[in-house]
Amino acid sequence: MINKKILLIGVLTGPKCGELSANLLTKEILKSNFLHLNAIDINFLDSIDQASTNGQLSLKKIIKISRLAPRLFFIFNTDIVYLVPGLSVFGIIKTLHFSILAKILRKKIVYHFHGSKIFLLLNDSRKNFALKILLHFFLSLPSKLFVCSSILAKELSARMLRPNVVMSLPNPVNIPLIINQTKFNEKVLNVIYFSNLMKTKGIYNYLRVVENMNTNNNVRFHIAGGGNDIYIIRKIREIENKYGNLEFHGLLEGQAKNKLLNNCSIMVLPTMYAQEALPISILECMSYGMAIISSKIGGIEEVVSHNKNGFLVDPKNICQITSFIDRLLNDRIILEEFSKGSRNCIIERHNIDEYATKLLSIFYDN
Repeated sequence: MINKKILLIGVLTGPKCGELSANLLTKEILKSNFLHLNAIDINFLDSIDQASTNGQLSLKKIIKISRLAPRLFFIFNTDIVYLVPGLSVFGIIKTLHFSILAKILRKKIVYHFHGSKIFLLLNDSRKNFALKILLHFFLSLPSKLFVCSSILAKELSARMLRPNVVMSLPNPVNIPLIINQTKFNEKVLNVIYFSNLMKTKGIYNYLRVVENMNTNNNVRFHIAGGGNDIYIIRKIREIENKYGNLEFHGLLEGQAKNKLLNNCSIMVLPTMYAQEALPISILECMSYGMAIISSKIGGIEEVVSHNKNGFLVDPKNICQITSFIDRLLNDRIILEEFSKGSRNCIIERHNIDEYATKLLSIFYDN
């Protein structure tokens, strides 16, 4: 056990997503290895439509920030502040006072960024002097900063000019001990879109692939994920009812999710999401031995190697995506090779033990 007091600040409740899963896992690791752990959940904006304000400040949000003020006293009785901020102007400001006080009191500060939105903010700061000053100050505070891929770590190090601060900490996933090996020999292969139901995640492009392949009797498509966009859900239902080669599962968890993933051979995620880093959904599918068809964006190419465990595509090129699915349908030897490549990548680089070891290593530094 590490005889230090650590304060974890981040989103610890709310709708199921990759960031929440990673934060809860981090909390469990810290709890198991530190004698003293306090945690502050910053997900207190449930009543505000965050999407409508796009992470910007409002009077209502400023008032809500004041709710965190009494918790500043945790800083006085801690050695390390581990902060997972929301990467918007408001997300930074609502936790900045924790970092400032920790710096004044000479506490060790660790940031952990999920996603790549920090780069959008840095780009915006070129035209916004106030944002530039805010980001420069915000990024000057931590002694260590984690991002989820080495590609993003290298880029952020160059932008921050602090190469010894930024570290890559790839997200881990629970790895199933046994996967369904017979699925590759079945006549009909299962293909899945496993992510949030968002236009920028490529759901409409996936549906166009489903339409393109509606006469192919050797493939069945699946969609599993959460979302509140009624137009997207309506379109999914329309295609599901029209062609019969698609099954919509909604948001799955537990055994239902595991069973579906274990029966799927190919994951398709034609994402165009500007904040994409390294989707946990891809890592989960790889752990079940799926070949991955996705975009060359964020840190995805760090785990998806073209022609080795999947294909990197233009997310808007429906014909290209369709042709790669056809190739895997018609060449099961390549499909099995891709499957082994995906699973080995997860076992070697994205297991929980590896994550915990790298996470905890920085806390032994002086």
